Amino acid sequence: ATINKEVGAVVAATGKLLWTTPVSAPGLWRHEGIARVLVTRGGSKPGDSGIACVDLRSGKEAWSAQIEGDAEGPKLQLRLLGSHLVTSHRGKTDPHYLIGYKVEPTGLKQLWKQIDEKRCLLSDNPMTMHQGLLYTRLNGAGGGGDSQSALVAMQPDTGKIVAEADATGGSGRNGPIIVNDGLVIVQLDGSHPTGQAPGNLRVYRLPDLEPVGGILQTHNLTGGYDTPMAFQYVDGRLIIRGCNRIACYDLRKSPDQLKAEQAIQAVGADADAVISRLLTLATDADVQIREFAGRELAARVAAGQADSRQAEELPVLVRLMAETDPEQRRQLALTVGSLGEAAVPFLVESSRNPNALVRIAVVELLGQMGGVDDPRIDTVLLAALDDGDPNLLEATLTSLGKRTAKLDLYQPVLVKLIDAAQSPVDREAMGALLRILPNNVPPQPRPRKLESLLVDLLSEDAALAYRAVDAIRALGDDDALRIFISLLEADDPRRGVRVVRGLAAMGARAKPALPALERAMVKWKGTRSFMRSAQPSYKTIQEAE
Repeated sequence: ATINKEVGAVVAATGKLLWTTPVSAPGLWRHEGIARVLVTRGGSKPGDSGIACVDLRSGKEAWSAQIEGDAEGPKLQLRLLGSHLVTSHRGKTDPHYLIGYKVEPTGLKQLWKQIDEKRCLLSDNPMTMHQGLLYTRLNGAGGGGDSQSALVAMQPDTGKIVAEADATGGSGRNGPIIVNDGLVIVQLDGSHPTGQAPGNLRVYRLPDLEPVGGILQTHNLTGGYDTPMAFQYVDGRLIIRGCNRIACYDLRKSPDQLKAEQAIQAVGADADAVISRLLTLATDADVQIREFAGRELAARVAAGQADSRQAEELPVLVRLMAETDPEQRRQLALTVGSLGEAAVPFLVESSRNPNALVRIAVVELLGQMGGVDDPRIDTVLLAALDDGDPNLLEATLTSLGKRTAKLDLYQPVLVKLIDAAQSPVDREAMGALLRILPNNVPPQPRPRKLESLLVDLLSEDAALAYRAVDAIRALGDDDALRIFISLLEADDPRRGVRVVRGLAAMGARAKPALPALERAMVKWKGTRSFMRSAQPSYKTIQEAE
């Protein structure tokens, strides 16, 4: 137990205190029926830390050892699992690293050292042993749930990472990792003491750490620094006590999933029979069965187990992409896309599906196949530009942006699109178009309505408006100055904010616009947002060479 910032032993039945010692980070180690405690102590100099092994009943030290510590001082994170000890070091300038030891009766034996310049093990990252592997979450250098955070499975004797999965969360530290029933449950974030923000959980399947479903938000279960979240996993149910609520989540397999698994097992080990059964299940009326079948079918297609039946499999996978959660959709897309040119005929056929969601999934996938130079892809994308569904139009423009080497082929249709852009839906499409054109250069010949449309877009949200500013600048200095000056002489300070930033980006070439800018600063001197942008922009232009 921790008692007044010291480690001590207490008799559970009576509360009698046996001993205390001014150390930290206790870990219980048993050897030949004798229980001992491993503790950490500050080293004699920065960069060193000590490990001591003391008898549980007497507190008498059996042995001690010096081990590597952090460069800025004797700070150390310690995890003891059985006879394996893992220490984590996190320095501000030095690379982060983990060291694995074997605990022996006479001391420590170093087994491995793993250096990782981007990730480390934080003080509240748990570590769990399951079927001979260590599971933990490594955090990015910033310490929070950033893009470098990952759930890893490593061999305790070598430190080799044998499986890894993204474990990005929000801000905050990491809660427990629970391993049970072939699942790993990770709290991605949720240590802040507000009691209001959701704490995100994610479930992974062992041993490959494949995510199961999406991120589970445990609303209003966030713990605090004085009220940590408490977890219990019992009979397939996860019970969480947070700051102000207690909740139970059922993580057991659904009856439908069990039904699907049993249906596959019933056909035996014949690979072709399994594929046939999965194709049948993929058309089941129950969405959970279809998702399960799609996941299993994608895994077999990715492994090349059923290449002879792609004509049956790929349309099914594409159709399932339109009705599954985003995580499974991504996995299905990766599977189909990995087949490259072999998948194109089936995607072309699926692009004619009456279901708009299927057509959207197809064009999104075609946009990811940048390495495939097949004219049929361009035919599908050009046809999709004329589709009446606005979401499909947005997806198509985004995919076209990934195939800008073929821009000349698309320009006649894009010009037509710009000329037709009048409704709010088409304005969003125009925003996507501005985003994908290389350097925001408008296509030639210039559409009749382009200038008026770009000016209108300056009143939209900031992201869309500043793409329009860049497109106006791409018209050339003379046209850009003419448009910007006319807007400064108009009566819309919101557009004026966007204009002055565009002028500042032009530098010395914007000097002819300074008189108009001066007049606008007098006219809109009471508009704080305009003046915040206009004053530094005026100075930038005036000082530009």
